[in-house]
Amino acid sequence: MQFSWQELKVDLNQTLPWLGAIFAAVYIAFYDALFKPMVWFGKFQYNQIMATKSISSGSKTHHLSAGKMIHRGCYDVTFG
Repeated sequence: MQFSWQELKVDLNQTLPWLGAIFAAVYIAFYDALFKPMVWFGKFQYNQIMATKSISSGSKTHHLSAGKMIHRGCYDVTFG
């Protein structure tokens, strides 16, 4: 069996799209895993600030009416 550069070139041209798709999927998964905690932390910080503002201003109707503070559909901060 002899090594052939021509066959290697043909094989690489056939497998390159698959390798590119696998690389893109892994890259997107790691990118999403990196920024998801940052987004959650930003929502948590926003809810903490809004809860502090509503408690310090004395208006209890904003957070007691629903029992929870809602920010974009997430129930992050609860009031007992």
